Amino acid sequence: MVNRLTPAATLAVLIAQAQAFASDYPERKRAIDAMPPSVVDHERLDALPTPLSTINLDATSDVGDAAGLVSGGEQLVQASDFLQLDRSRVRLAGSYGDVGDIRVAQADFEGALKTLQSDLEGAEQRLARDPDNGQKQWDLLISYADVGDVLRDQGDLIGALDAFQASHKIAKGLAASDPENDHWQRTLSVSHEKIGDARRDQGSLNGALNAFQASHEIRERLLARDPENSHAQRDLSVSHSKVGDVLLDQGDLNGALKAFEASHEIAEQLLARDPENDQWQRDLSIDQEKIGVVRRGQGDLDGALDALQASREIREQLLARDPDNSQRQRDLSSSHEKIGNVRRDQGDLDGALKAFQASHEIIERLVAKDPDNSQGQQNLSSSLDKIGIVRRDQGDLDGALRAFQAGHEVLEQLAARYPENDLWQRGLSVSYERIGSVHVAQGDLDSALNAFQTDLEIAKKLAVRYPDNNQLQRGLSISYEKIGDVRVAQGDLDGALKAFEASHEIREQLLVWEPGNRRWRLDASLSYERIGDVRVAEGDLDGALNAFQASFKIREQLAASDPGNSHGQLVLSISHERIGDVRVAQGDLDEAMRAFEAGFEVREQLLARDPKNRQWLRGLAISYERIGDVRAAQGGLDAALNAFEASQEIREQLAARDPDNRQWQWDLAFSHERVGDIAIQNERAREAIAAFERALAVYEEVLVRYPNDIETRVFSVVPHWRLGNLKDVDGRTHLEQALDILKPLDEENQLDAGRRDWIPQLEAELEAL
Repeated sequence: MVNRLTPAATLAVLIAQAQAFASDYPERKRAIDAMPPSVVDHERLDALPTPLSTINLDATSDVGDAAGLVSGGEQLVQASDFLQLDRSRVRLAGSYGDVGDIRVAQADFEGALKTLQSDLEGAEQRLARDPDNGQKQWDLLISYADVGDVLRDQGDLIGALDAFQASHKIAKGLAASDPENDHWQRTLSVSHEKIGDARRDQGSLNGALNAFQASHEIRERLLARDPENSHAQRDLSVSHSKVGDVLLDQGDLNGALKAFEASHEIAEQLLARDPENDQWQRDLSIDQEKIGVVRRGQGDLDGALDALQASREIREQLLARDPDNSQRQRDLSSSHEKIGNVRRDQGDLDGALKAFQASHEIIERLVAKDPDNSQGQQNLSSSLDKIGIVRRDQGDLDGALRAFQAGHEVLEQLAARYPENDLWQRGLSVSYERIGSVHVAQGDLDSALNAFQTDLEIAKKLAVRYPDNNQLQRGLSISYEKIGDVRVAQGDLDGALKAFEASHEIREQLLVWEPGNRRWRLDASLSYERIGDVRVAEGDLDGALNAFQASFKIREQLAASDPGNSHGQLVLSISHERIGDVRVAQGDLDEAMRAFEAGFEVREQLLARDPKNRQWLRGLAISYERIGDVRAAQGGLDAALNAFEASQEIREQLAARDPDNRQWQWDLAFSHERVGDIAIQNERAREAIAAFERALAVYEEVLVRYPNDIETRVFSVVPHWRLGNLKDVDGRTHLEQALDILKPLDEENQLDAGRRDWIPQLEAELEAL
């Protein structure tokens, strides 16, 4: 809606504005100027007459009491007789529109839309009777904008854009009729902004950027006319932030950071002028949060954490001043969630879980207070997803599935309540994707495929309905990719290739639409990589190499254009490794070594920038292993052992830091296995046995924590198998244990094709003993 105020503040503004309209023209203009879209102009509000004593504000003192405000808004309409105002003048004061706004806050979208469309029809009729009346044009402009806001909330992105464009057309006419009128110019900037929001929702990032930049240019001119105007400064800060949002969506992290820092600088200036202004403090916290998100994207996790914690501190202070303020609670919840994301990236899963749980607890309280609020329900689902992701990372697959399913149930209820809301449908699609990921980890590939196919069906419908929506097209490409991953695990390489190629085709089309979009380019490199993986599995090494080199070319260009972007450097190192893997399979060990050493160099540079980054440490351990593999293949067993031991040393450090991190425990077990393999080649059976026993012990410790973890059970087959071979007749028990793990899983169809082939091999070895 046009006014995004707290309920009590909204009613106070409405009453004061209504009285202002009953007085002379100067007060009328001041009332109009006192209606910024997202903040109360306290200075101007204080200058207006005292609110009507006939309307009781006590009922709306609680900012969460939306119902009380509806009642108060209706009182204002009734008070029009006392004020001797007609309804059109009361509407201009915001009464009908703000009642619609409150209906939205109550999640009564249908009621809000009905109210606002009725208001729109009235505004159209009044303007038809007097088409040159600027005031009536303004009424219609606001009505279109209000309807657009509700349609956007409902997920009707096309309808929202149509409404915003209708509002914008009027705004252009008013601004052109009086170019020196700052109010009309600001209104035009707001209408550009709304179109930008709708374009961004639709995934039309270039269109969104153009709209936000048009808004930005107007606001720069307005501020130049009145450099000390705090609200003009804030408007410019907001437009910097909007531009930054789109640049971030496009993957232009440097551009996004500059925009957010420009917004942050203005917020700091405003706060220095008025340190007790809660709005300026909130603005500063938003800018810091956005800077933290960019820093995270760049791989600067320490910088990201510093920015996000600074944002959280402000929000904690603001909430302490007004503990019942729902918006401030939501802000703090967002801070916890963003910090949890960084903790997860750092490999601190316990820290991530604590942060996500803190966010979830706040959202649960908000939902308990307002159970019909659809945005609150969506936030609840999202917070459950975050907890599920960490549970999955930790290996607690049952806990992850419970969290994802709980979030899914919330979204199902929302989708059932608002079947035409495509935003809820998109959320439901992602929810199926999350559930499918757990089924994959559990080895339940049939259930995973069912979940991903349901996700795909929803994604297809949305993509057909919005063929120009880049984000929905990208979502469809991800759905195909997930199905391809399952097909690979099932051994259906033809099915996997078809899915990956369907995904890649969409991503190539996205690049035709926006060739400069860094995110689309990275997506294309990922689909090339997936196709390369299938080619390797098919034995088509030349085809695999072509795909990996195509992926590498994209990543090399991205890394060169933004050398400070750590994530870009990371994926470049992965490309080096993929190419090296193919060279090994082709028997070209010298080329393989060059590729692995290039990847190693990139990872060393990343670690030098951020020595405490656990992910960079893990990456370096992977590079040591790749180099060790080639050294072993070349016959340099001592050099190979040195590389594997260097990798093992890193992995021991990581595993000790976080015993609950399943991935790091696996990594440690893998490194023991590598050392054991070298010992076998050196004919040092005792050292090999010790290494594989250490690996088995690690897996067994993980299974104590997560006894139903199928992946860990399958991984433990390798050391059992190796020990079975090393111990000759005494190894029979280990071979039998390996079969005892695999056979039940095979009967339950929870083994991929490659591991299913282990069973006859193990049985043959048992018979030979």
